[in-house]
Amino acid sequence: MNAEMFLIQSQVFHERLNQTVFVLAMRVYNVFMEKTIIDKLNKLFRMPPLRYDKKAKGGFLSDNYILRNSTGKYFLKKYRPSVKNRLSIIARAEQFFWSQDMPVIMPLKTKQGKTYFSIDGGFYSLFPYIPGKTFDHKTEFPTVSMVKSIATNLATMHLLSKMDFPIISPEQLSEWDPKKVLSATAREDFDSYANKILILLKAKKKKSLFDKSAFALLKLKVALVNTIPNKFTGRTLGKPHIVHGDYHAQNLFFDKAGNVTHIFDLEKSDIRPRSLELIRSMFIICFNSYFNARRYKLAQVYLETYNSIYPIKRTELESAIRFMYYKHLCNLWIEKEHYLNNNTRPDPLLAVELRFLKYLSKNLEILIKKLR
Repeated sequence: MNAEMFLIQSQVFHERLNQTVFVLAMRVYNVFMEKTIIDKLNKLFRMPPLRYDKKAKGGFLSDNYILRNSTGKYFLKKYRPSVKNRLSIIARAEQFFWSQDMPVIMPLKTKQGKTYFSIDGGFYSLFPYIPGKTFDHKTEFPTVSMVKSIATNLATMHLLSKMDFPIISPEQLSEWDPKKVLSATAREDFDSYANKILILLKAKKKKSLFDKSAFALLKLKVALVNTIPNKFTGRTLGKPHIVHGDYHAQNLFFDKAGNVTHIFDLEKSDIRPRSLELIRSMFIICFNSYFNARRYKLAQVYLETYNSIYPIKRTELESAIRFMYYKHLCNLWIEKEHYLNNNTRPDPLLAVELRFLKYLSKNLEILIKKLR
């Protein structure tokens, strides 16, 4: 066995060991943090003493908690570390939409009037607990009335930025900037990370079902990334708007009839072309990477409803669809989290990504034509 192969197999062994140790360490850490967080929260807010109820479900990169006191329940959101420098932007976006009568769930203010705060290096906001119905893309199929309500709310949010709006952010998030996503530097990073992960996968003697899917997905991305046209600049995506940033059904609350009652989680709010948010939300809500006739019909209803409130150019929609496809080809977030960062939370999204790219790699033009 040469030195390189020994190093690779050592990395595989440590990956497995580290995942087990990491899970155990996080359990101990969470017990300690729960008490520490509660103690500090009770000093920050003017309300009856809070106590821990349970950990909230969901969240790929952060931990959220359900709390309660004698007056009711609360939702404690922990922001991802990378959001630290964007907290004021999030607060401005929340205030912008809330002041325009959008049903955004607003965070509670501390004794000092802050809507976000730091505890032991982590950043949090405390929200009132909303008992309404949520939607799980993995197990539920959206109704037509639900799709219409989701599209109506999105169009109404975007319409607020049609003429003029406050500059909540000095620049667009790089993950949604075509010039950065498709740059030569980004391509070099892609090649480097893809090669590292492929080496780790090839060194595994026994591959799990996830490993096999990840290997297939990586090979597909590596094979197709060169097909992205160099001339795509994003200039036909349309003018910027203030966007929610992560608009899909799991960040919404519904009544029994399927109407949107509340909007939540503006962590990724920024200023970008509305076509990007419209198409991303359509893919998640209407397709979830299953491209059958029933889901195409939902997507058509979604776009028609949006267009009836805030018309959008066909060229903007087509450019957004193409960019979403290119963006997924260049994105290794799920793979990097699993194989390089010991974070398995995004793992369920890998199958969705594989279905998405397998279909669009063969049917991109057909999808664009059907959605006209």
